[in-house]
Amino acid sequence: VATGTPSGVTAYGHVWSTRQNPTVNDNKTNLGSTIQTGDFTSTLTGLDYNTTYHVRAYATNDGGTTYGKEISFTTQPDMVENGLYAYFKFDDNYTDSSETGLSATGVGASFQTSFDGTSALCIPASSSAKLMIPEGLIDQRKMAISFWVKDLQEGHVFHTVRSYDNRPAFMLAVVDGFLKFVVRRYDIGYQWGNCPSFIHGSLNGWHMITLVSDFNITKYATITTRLYVDGVYTDIVTEYDNPFDENDADAKHYDGCTKFIFGGDVSESYSPKLGASKLVIDNLRVYKFRMISDNEVKQVYEYEKATN
Repeated sequence: VATGTPSGVTAYGHVWSTRQNPTVNDNKTNLGSTIQTGDFTSTLTGLDYNTTYHVRAYATNDGGTTYGKEISFTTQPDMVENGLYAYFKFDDNYTDSSETGLSATGVGASFQTSFDGTSALCIPASSSAKLMIPEGLIDQRKMAISFWVKDLQEGHVFHTVRSYDNRPAFMLAVVDGFLKFVVRRYDIGYQWGNCPSFIHGSLNGWHMITLVSDFNITKYATITTRLYVDGVYTDIVTEYDNPFDENDADAKHYDGCTKFIFGGDVSESYSPKLGASKLVIDNLRVYKFRMISDNEVKQVYEYEKATN
């Protein structure tokens, strides 16, 4: 905001946003810039997404003359593309908008208006209605899955299908009003009631749900999954695994599933009986082979709100 070749210049300025009280506009705070001969810049950090900021800078020379200029800019979040493996926008189609180009099939599903005025996928509460993607998709040791959902109800949400025995793994459900995510088919079949649910607030209305999961082997194997609601880190759960299972082609879960199913019920033998719930979903993202950070989850949330 200040250019030229000043001599003996002291620069001051103030930064404020549309979310702050504008009465502080006349305050002068040292920007902390290094004054140089020629142009100079000051880097602003810690800004919010989708916010208009105003910068007012002052420069005073040796003669006591003060110069000032004001600029305004609006911050825009970037799309988090690193590791993005699947991105279904459900704009009246089942097209994967990522570079991977996966296929998806909707059975008994339809499209309706989403939170952003575009379209969302509606899967009715039916045992046969579902969204199916013919790939394990989230059966990775490091992964993240994110989607928008409206009025999430009790029952099955999604799961993968193991290649060895066609039994469910990586299952997300709503149990007694809380989200529960369990990876191992043994835990789904025999320890479902003992596995913890996430703790979170009401899921009425539209919300963006994000799961970030990590598989680690030390002496034992642990599966650690973080839950984010609307871009905010909300809770974390840990599940234990047998590290030898993941090296066995028949027993493994990771990189051992054939498809991903959103919607429908779960009624296979040795599995909890979970009814189908009505699902209205939008903007399904999967980050494969890596976990996304807290800041990246927030960035995805802000990007979805800003660009739709």
